[in-house]
Amino acid sequence: MRPEFLNPVTHREILIRILNNLRQVYFTQRNLRKAVKILDLLLAIPPRRPELVRERGLVRLSLEQYLSAARDLGGYLQACPEAPDADDVRETLDMLRQLLARMN
Repeated sequence: MRPEFLNPVTHREILIRILNNLRQVYFTQRNLRKAVKILDLLLAIPPRRPELVRERGLVRLSLEQYLSAARDLGGYLQACPEAPDADDVRETLDMLRQLLARMN
């Protein structure tokens, strides 16, 4: 036990902690439909974390929600164009755009 464990926390911090716990549970259970709903809730709480946008995009890709996945991955790249994984995300986004073009 450390003294900082007893510091007061805000309602926002409690909510984020609960949602992150649920997020972990749903990923562990491979319940992506529920995980994406939790990511939606986390992204509704400012500040909007770009890595969660990327994560939601990848989950939406797995759920075959291609247009939403492309929007999220594009948004991530706009927010973090120099991220360490930016090249991988660009490659995934290019693949998604090609897939969407073939679907139309």
